[in-house]
Amino acid sequence: MMKKGLALLLVLAVMITTFSFSSVSVQAVTGVSVVKINDQVIDTQGHNFSSGKYGLYINSAIHAQDMMVTHNNYQYAVYYSKESNGKSYVNLARRKLSPKSGWSVITFTDYNFTSNDTHNTAVIGISRADGTIHLAFDHHNNDLHYRVSQRGVANNPESVVWSTNLFGPVTSQLIPGQTETKVTYPRFIDVPNGNLQFIRRSGGSGDGDTILYTYNGNSTHSWKKNGIIISSEGNYNGSTSRNAYLDRPQYFNNKLYLTWVWREAPDAMTNHDIMFAYSEDYGATWKNNSGTVVATTESDPMKVSTAGLKVRTINQNHGLMNHGYSYVDDKGRVHVVTSHAPEGNPNYSTWELARADAKYTHYWRGTDKVWRKNVMNSVPLGSRSQIVFDSNNTGLMIFNQGNRVKIAAATEANNWNDWGLIYTNNAMYSQSPSLDFQRWKTEGILSLLTQEIPATTGAASEIHEYDFRIE
Repeated sequence: MMKKGLALLLVLAVMITTFSFSSVSVQAVTGVSVVKINDQVIDTQGHNFSSGKYGLYINSAIHAQDMMVTHNNYQYAVYYSKESNGKSYVNLARRKLSPKSGWSVITFTDYNFTSNDTHNTAVIGISRADGTIHLAFDHHNNDLHYRVSQRGVANNPESVVWSTNLFGPVTSQLIPGQTETKVTYPRFIDVPNGNLQFIRRSGGSGDGDTILYTYNGNSTHSWKKNGIIISSEGNYNGSTSRNAYLDRPQYFNNKLYLTWVWREAPDAMTNHDIMFAYSEDYGATWKNNSGTVVATTESDPMKVSTAGLKVRTINQNHGLMNHGYSYVDDKGRVHVVTSHAPEGNPNYSTWELARADAKYTHYWRGTDKVWRKNVMNSVPLGSRSQIVFDSNNTGLMIFNQGNRVKIAAATEANNWNDWGLIYTNNAMYSQSPSLDFQRWKTEGILSLLTQEIPATTGAASEIHEYDFRIE
């Protein structure tokens, strides 16, 4: 259903926020600056938990790929709302980018979101080939919750009436007759040929496989299961199972790039190492850092013992954060941002002690296939972060620290050793914002989805979309 009266509210919100840009502080630390060019309220009733597992906020998370996407001059955002009837629903909002419009929101009232687990984010993907919009939501090691639109909805946005009637029912199956079980961290990946891929964990923390699926929007308009790409099997210091925590899977020049860390048990102190692999055949086979084929999806997937995948040793008990972020710049260099305590320090006894010494760290792979490291000593440690690079290969890191959205930058001329803050938003926001990756890649506009901290714990609060231009 369409939310009543929201259009007028959004117009007023745009008018008000247009004149509030001076409420931010900008520091030109690296000679790079950002200018906020848009601030819109998508919804005033964003869902928050009054008492939650792993936190209180569900509507922005680094692992959610994606919460906001752009296609064919329209931007889409998916999130949970808290309604006046006490229920929480999945919402899908869209707006036209040029000329700019307000957000139109549809609410799926046929599925009541009852979890209080921050893992259970909602994500969206679009198949550019046939214009289908795909949603997955509410997972932490349980059956899939998935729905898809009619064909052409995203490719012909002006010709459809924006309503829930465009979408099919919630299902636990991508492939008819095959229920997808034990789903966590669903991600959609835009494929260069217009198809769409879906990647998820099967199993629990410290014991789960990573599985890949492909939606063919060019011919069959159906899903196939490629199979396991990263296996939980193998021996590591006596541990016989684990899972991979992915950063951001993405394509560049028709290659699918993956980076991740391992976890040996549910305890985050067992996180270790930075891994890297890529595929030149849409995920059928996998190459290591040197370019050697070392794995085949399903029949011989990547494991902890697979040669040449580890590109940085970071031992357990050093507070290595899972779910970092990766980005491939326009020269094909792979960048990873994460955080951990110094590798040379002795093992820490607790996560809290290790994180007290942790710093943001930028790892990057040059065109010579050598990985380098930059510690961000001048950037205060906050939430998990996202990293992107502009047309000048200036690095930008987006994060939340002290309940404020912040942006740091570094320049290619200095080999990204000059990381420093360039932007701080003075409003109070719940956690690291979600980035519209596709809009950044196609337009160079930094679009961020974030949610205000409610005045009362558990109350609904405003969900914002910000746009920034880099100068």
